Amino acid sequence: MSSQPRYLLATAMVPKELAAEAESAGMTLDAVPFIGIEYVDVDAAMPEVAVFTSVHAVNSVRRWLSGPVSNLRIYCIGGATYRAVAEAFGERTVVG
Repeated sequence: MSSQPRYLLATAMVPKELAAEAESAGMTLDAVPFIGIEYVDVDAAMPEVAVFTSVHAVNSVRRWLSGPVSNLRIYCIGGATYRAVAEAFGERTVVG
């Protein structure tokens, strides 16, 4: 009795080490990045309140700022996004 082939579809680029690990486990891995990230420069004032739902959004705003921010209140989801916000703007800026 033969086993079914195992296929994995990653919707982002996968590190070579992880791809090699999948292959050694007998899996076929296809990595197709469905979402492209492109940062653009904007000419706008920093708001008093910001809501972040991704690390990419945090990185985008971080690039846009020219210096430290004061009185910024941030709401964000947890996990990697929270850690990115805390690193970029400080934990004290997160209010929810």
